[in-house]
Amino acid sequence: MRCKLKVVFSWLFMVALLTGLASCGSDSGDFAVKRLQDDSFRRIKGRLYVDESESVNWTYVFRKPQREREIGILIQKQEVGWIDVLFRNDNVGVEKQALHGVISDLLEGDYRLALLDIKRDGKIIAELEFTVYSDREKYYE
Repeated sequence: MRCKLKVVFSWLFMVALLTGLASCGSDSGDFAVKRLQDDSFRRIKGRLYVDESESVNWTYVFRKPQREREIGILIQKQEVGWIDVLFRNDNVGVEKQALHGVISDLLEGDYRLALLDIKRDGKIIAELEFTVYSDREKYYE
């Protein structure tokens, strides 16, 4: 009985250790946006709604210092499938723990902003879904 108990505790210890190590390299962070009328960035959870005529600054801040690496920044529009609209690369590391960009000049529709780990075959680190809308209908009434 004691032998089985030792095996179970050893196994549980290994699982806890591996889980802890896996979270050390976590890519977790937060998206925040700043509109023209805002004084500062505001953290966002859930879908973002953007008027077609406005520009919205966005940032993604990693919670823990990261090793130096290349991140892909991808904006896609939902059509029949996801269509790439914009792609660029940026770097993050201990000295630079945030990514920045602007959402502007997009047509009405549903979009997503995805951050990709280039070294890990484009694994999605984080994504922000947003909808671009237009108030043009008001002008035609």
